[in-house]
Amino acid sequence: MHTPDRRKTWAACDEHREHLAAFLTERGFLKAVRPLEPESSTVAKEQSGDQSPESRPTGDQQ
Repeated sequence: MHTPDRRKTWAACDEHREHLAAFLTERGFLKAVRPLEPESSTVAKEQSGDQSPESRPTGDQQ
């Protein structure tokens, strides 16, 4: 249905991270867990033209 490079970023506080990860894992959506980058880092990458899958704006669900 979707290509493998499509990603959606989910965010959760420390208290809810494990619950969200379990929920997404059960549905086959979880691809990776990593710290959320500060907004200034994301903006700098977008302005520099870095379009790697990790820095690309997301919003697509697998």
